[in-house]
Amino acid sequence: MTKQTDEQRSRSPGQDPVSRRAFLRAVRGSGPAAGHAIHPSSAPASAIDVYGRPAKADPAYGWATYTNPQITPQNALFVQSYRPDFIPRVNAELGHLMLDGLVNMPIELSYTDIKRLPYSERTHVLECGGNRLGGSLIGNARWGGVPFPELLSQVQVIPGVQRAVFYAADGYSTALDLSILQRDDALLAFAINGEALSPAHGYPLRLIVPGWYGFKMPKWITRIRFIAGHYAGYWERRGWTTEMLRTRATIHMPHHGATIRGTVAIQGIAVAGDGGINRVEVRVDRGAWMDAQLRLPDSPGGWTQWYVHWTPPASGGYLIEVRAHDRQSDVQGMHDGDDLHRIVLYADLPTDDD
Repeated sequence: MTKQTDEQRSRSPGQDPVSRRAFLRAVRGSGPAAGHAIHPSSAPASAIDVYGRPAKADPAYGWATYTNPQITPQNALFVQSYRPDFIPRVNAELGHLMLDGLVNMPIELSYTDIKRLPYSERTHVLECGGNRLGGSLIGNARWGGVPFPELLSQVQVIPGVQRAVFYAADGYSTALDLSILQRDDALLAFAINGEALSPAHGYPLRLIVPGWYGFKMPKWITRIRFIAGHYAGYWERRGWTTEMLRTRATIHMPHHGATIRGTVAIQGIAVAGDGGINRVEVRVDRGAWMDAQLRLPDSPGGWTQWYVHWTPPASGGYLIEVRAHDRQSDVQGMHDGDDLHRIVLYADLPTDDD
């Protein structure tokens, strides 16, 4: 075993190579990485808990859990709506979906009719527009439903239609451009991870479109109206923009402030609005960027998982940062250095005296 110097043994956060400023920025700016929206499909039982977080035993941090698909169970997926204390109870046996507006064939479909239409499943990210960097308002699920182009073929929209307005049973509304809905991976969803949507997640029908924030994917849909002009929905009238998901990578294991005993698998997820992720890099103490290993999603709208193995050279505190690159040449932090996700890890390595 290599003998440590007195300088290495006495190293602590706030001292080089983690400066006090960098340490405080990591603590105040990013906060703890949120791993509780994730559930791995397979990993040693001793390596993770039921929320996908590493067990307390330090050896768990060396396990590259993110080589396995990370799917968020419905009961662990965040719930968000503009009326947080109200969940509509829609009767699927009596209710109908109206599709009208600028169409040749306005129709009213029962939920039984909808389930008889062609079915498709896609893995898509769902993220709240108000999710902070590294926050828990994000998930990755396998959604099932009717490809939206199938509905378009049923109603036969009139030339000149630019968007569709979605109305929900809780009074919410928003609109999406027709070009977004013409994609095969845009779904009118009624299933998640092989089970029916719960009332909290939009039963019986919600919209799922890849690359957009959750406020553009309404739940409890009762009507879809096709229009030629502009429409400002609930959040748009309050100044929210309709931008796609920002290109971001976040660290989910180990957690901010964790103590490690040796080699660690630093790992997490990355998302992008359009085109997908093609590179993730990690750096320690503002040093050189290291390429992470990627596990690409099985659908373009799913998140990319990444990991990198790293061995601390000495005991002490280390600032860990991550950044993502997408296929549109956008790089996380390129325009805003504070848009990097950061955590601090503490290394407690054995010495000759141990």
